[in-house]
Amino acid sequence: MTLSMPMLALLISIIGPLVAAFVGLLPGQTAHRASYAVLALSAIFGVAAGISVAAGNGLPLVLQGAPIFYNMAFGLDRLAAIFYIVITVVTFFVVIYAIPYLEGYAKVVNVRHFNLFMSLLIFGLQGVVLATNIFGFIAFWELATITSFFLIAADGKAHSQKSAVRFMAFAQVAVSAMLAGLFILSGGALLSDFSTLALITPDLPQTRLTVALILILVGFTSKAGLVPLHPWLPDAAAHASAPIAAFVSGISQSLAVYGLLRIVLFVLPDLPLWFILVMIAVGIISALVGALHAVFELNIQRLIAYTSIASLGLIFVMLGTALLAGHEQRIELAQVAVYAAILLILAHTWCVSGLYLSTGIMSVTCNSHSLEAMGGLARRMPQFSVAVCVLILTGAFMPPFGPFVSGWIFLQAVIEALNQASPILKIVTVAVLPVIGLAYGLVMFAMVKFYAIGFLGQSRHVQTVSLVDQNSRLLMPIAGLAVVGLGVGGFAPAILSQLGATTFASSSLDKMFVSLGDEQLAPLNLTMVMIVIVFALWVIRHLLTHHQHERQVHTWDGGQPITARMTYTATAFSAQLRHFFTGFLQSSQVVTTTSMIAGNPWFTQHTMSFAVGQVWYDKFYYRIKSALVRATRQVEHLIGDGLKFQLGVIFMTVIICLIVAL
Repeated sequence: MTLSMPMLALLISIIGPLVAAFVGLLPGQTAHRASYAVLALSAIFGVAAGISVAAGNGLPLVLQGAPIFYNMAFGLDRLAAIFYIVITVVTFFVVIYAIPYLEGYAKVVNVRHFNLFMSLLIFGLQGVVLATNIFGFIAFWELATITSFFLIAADGKAHSQKSAVRFMAFAQVAVSAMLAGLFILSGGALLSDFSTLALITPDLPQTRLTVALILILVGFTSKAGLVPLHPWLPDAAAHASAPIAAFVSGISQSLAVYGLLRIVLFVLPDLPLWFILVMIAVGIISALVGALHAVFELNIQRLIAYTSIASLGLIFVMLGTALLAGHEQRIELAQVAVYAAILLILAHTWCVSGLYLSTGIMSVTCNSHSLEAMGGLARRMPQFSVAVCVLILTGAFMPPFGPFVSGWIFLQAVIEALNQASPILKIVTVAVLPVIGLAYGLVMFAMVKFYAIGFLGQSRHVQTVSLVDQNSRLLMPIAGLAVVGLGVGGFAPAILSQLGATTFASSSLDKMFVSLGDEQLAPLNLTMVMIVIVFALWVIRHLLTHHQHERQVHTWDGGQPITARMTYTATAFSAQLRHFFTGFLQSSQVVTTTSMIAGNPWFTQHTMSFAVGQVWYDKFYYRIKSALVRATRQVEHLIGDGLKFQLGVIFMTVIICLIVAL
């Protein structure tokens, strides 16, 4: 059989992680670098294969499997190709980052085992997208889950192991729910492919369909880290290394959206109204909860995780609105909402992956994961701060970046459809629009806090040599993801047009805009204007002023040098918003007073600490855990008391049987 170039590229991208896993087990630093070089090369081929399908003629690529694997085939249609591009782009930049990053952790983790599990994790994530039947889909999810468990706990620390166990518990709930739901839909034929499944589902009894839909929704919302099945995500992101956080949080959440789209668009096109409304409600609650926690969070990796929960909530709102529009026969709104959600997935995944990689540099440079211990990073690492600034603007839904374009498309389409919308669509729209606006504002606030305190504020940590100073290769993937994020926004009309949204997006260079109703948006023009303004300011500052003769002083210092104690802390930065949501978040504030001079009560120092409670875990999951522990102890007690009696009965039964038989 002759392989076409796209088919060959796909085959190389699949085999690459398996080869890298073998090479990574070999001893020596050369094997470590070679393993990640293979991963980076296979990712490039994967991007090429994905683009050939997503932006080409749309014809799927199919690789037939061997009989030993139940003839399971790998397939890449347009939907799978979009998410395959997401995976391989992140893989390329993360493995480039991981080469120097892990070399500094050789004494903390077993690098050879880390190489093996990371390669298998990438293979599992790719397999989720490429699987064409239920068995392969679930099997690759399990492979990604198991390898993620070992990678989160790789440093051997107690808190990392605890987070890994919590991650595994929620992941198994998600996979079990997905497996049970798909088992019901397929009638037990787990080797059926998704196209066959679409032919079976119309004849399902309503009760079985309802149970299957509930299980599927539970499974995919848990994998996406949505409320109330979200506690695993901030913990896993906080205790995993920066490269693994990018995979576990960024890509895994996106693949949950892929799985849901695969089911609702290709297997269950006629969904009941209750399922759609529950999906929108879960998205609204997740967007608000994630954004609020991000505003008050001090741990930088947990902060990024909560903003990711908020963004995934908004994506579910968009998809739910699309399904509702389809249910109400508003096909144009449904198509626009789906494309807006896909654009947000692209921009969000690449943005949040870059931010997770950035937190690895920040935490090592400041020797802390807390914003309260950071500051002054813009002065110490100017190139790094510029790249992070671009990522922050992307995550804050600022123009002309991808999330802003996605939100503009969705909101404009919803507003245009209001005049002729059905009552249920109007009610949902009225509920959705304010929530989206509030979530956008809160996420923007959290991103501003992240950058203002960590980069622009006064330094609060002991001055150490930064990772970027030690190895400039760490900056390249972060800058690359920042450029990709900027390109997604500027070239959003071309991207949407190539994906099939030709009714409202134009891809020609002279007329690259998005048009909905009477409104048009040209993101590339906004991008060029922003670049020109930034360049002009740089020229004015560095070429037209004699800055070498300037004397730098603090403004309004009154003769007293400004220190970090005189500037905002991360806690104080969000103090105004905290008063409105104290009850909801169960926040606590403790002021500790210590005497500065022994025996003198007039000279004291006050220290305030602030913490946000884990409402969902404390009120819900902790009680479930306690109930299960009590039940387990009761069972152990019953078994322990009756064990001798049970063994005696078994022994006597065996003796009687032997006597009768003989």
